Amino acid sequence: MPLTNGTDEQWSMDRRTLLKRTGVAGIGLAGTASAIERTAAQPSCGEQSFMVAYEELRPDRADWDYNDFTHEVHVAFNEPNDRVKLTVSPIAALAGLKSDLEIHLPKSLIHSNASYRVERRDLPTQTVTKVQEGHVSRGTSLNTRLVNTVGDAVTSGSAESCPMTRHELTLTIDFERSFPSDAACPWPLPSTDDFGTHASELFFSPALRRLDTGKRVMPGDDRFLLLPSPQDDSSWARPKEGVHVADAYESVSRTDQSNVPSFNRSDWFRREYANEKFVVNC
Repeated sequence: MPLTNGTDEQWSMDRRTLLKRTGVAGIGLAGTASAIERTAAQPSCGEQSFMVAYEELRPDRADWDYNDFTHEVHVAFNEPNDRVKLTVSPIAALAGLKSDLEIHLPKSLIHSNASYRVERRDLPTQTVTKVQEGHVSRGTSLNTRLVNTVGDAVTSGSAESCPMTRHELTLTIDFERSFPSDAACPWPLPSTDDFGTHASELFFSPALRRLDTGKRVMPGDDRFLLLPSPQDDSSWARPKEGVHVADAYESVSRTDQSNVPSFNRSDWFRREYANEKFVVNC
């Protein structure tokens, strides 16, 4: 589970290539963003949870059920804003044996020199099974790769069952200097307006990386979804295996001449719009 310092060049190049293909203005809404009115909503700067869902295969082979890998991310800041804790909890991994999860924190988030600690915790026993510590310099990106852990992150089960998370990863960063006191929020956390999109401008990059090809699915890709926390009972029930999200949700359609989903309203992911025959309520 290596954690490395580095540059943002490769990630930025991937992101530029992706945005050139998809277009920033769409923000993953397949060209319908201009028709959707959104109301600005700011996140809490104390802590926030949200969920990310992936479609693993390339677009021409994808079934668009967005259940190949799903995880919850929890971000918490302490007082006086010199520590950040980021916790990743896998929820489902129906294609996880073929992929790793990578997390990239761009250099813009590293405002001062810092020390970090990574813990992998086995949840059934509450035992810390791996620990890594180190330092990162101001203006340097931070990257971690969960090597071969996506597949064993959740218990095995059928595609229509609700798997149980086996372990979680916690990354704690202690900065030498506090965040600026005039900062509206230490990191630009997503707002409610970002949920249900492909999150082209997400503040960090959680990427699903194929072991066989090295290809990544990352924010801004049609195969990436940012969703509300699973603790929000009104939001998101994942489609059953092989069920296109357009069949599972009434406010989603297929784009012309392709199966890529188009989201027809900003809150399309609410469970009141789900077809209960085609979703798993976990």
